[in-house]
Amino acid sequence: TGALFWIYQQLEGVYARTTFGWSEPNQPSVGFQQTDYDNQWTYTQTGTEPLYCGIGTNDAIYLFRERSIGAVAGAPGVNFQGTATHDVVSGNIGCTSPRTPTLFLNYIYFADQMGRPQRFAVGGSPEPLWTQAQSLFDETTISTDYALAPWALLEPNLNVYILVYTPTDSAAKSMLVFDAPTGR
Repeated sequence: TGALFWIYQQLEGVYARTTFGWSEPNQPSVGFQQTDYDNQWTYTQTGTEPLYCGIGTNDAIYLFRERSIGAVAGAPGVNFQGTATHDVVSGNIGCTSPRTPTLFLNYIYFADQMGRPQRFAVGGSPEPLWTQAQSLFDETTISTDYALAPWALLEPNLNVYILVYTPTDSAAKSMLVFDAPTGR
């Protein structure tokens, strides 16, 4: 419906990482912190941990916490909080790297809370892509040094999901590339 969504850091100086907001459909500058509008939702129905990132599809907005993924569906607007439906995609896999969720066709690719690549079909459950490079993740290098700094992009001409790791202690980078249609 052309609405913008975001996760608040603070609201009026108070920590608010469990709250997300949205604009009115097709009106990106209307609907938040304005007279007659308060388009925000403190999303604690599925957990009280901070929201790290979100990604929208035509079906829902998917919200990532450290160890869970939730989906919120419905038409955004003034009554969205009361009329939307929410569902849990995963109760033990999440994402703390907001630069990694990427949508390709019907799949959402992301790096989980340990920096490992995963994907799920919209309406489905996470699929571990990292097992294709399991020896890389069996070493503690990726899961500890790299987990805090991955970022990703989708190269649309080649249909590949590229996940780049930047370790915290050097300028060296590692990269994994997946065929976006198949996840291989």
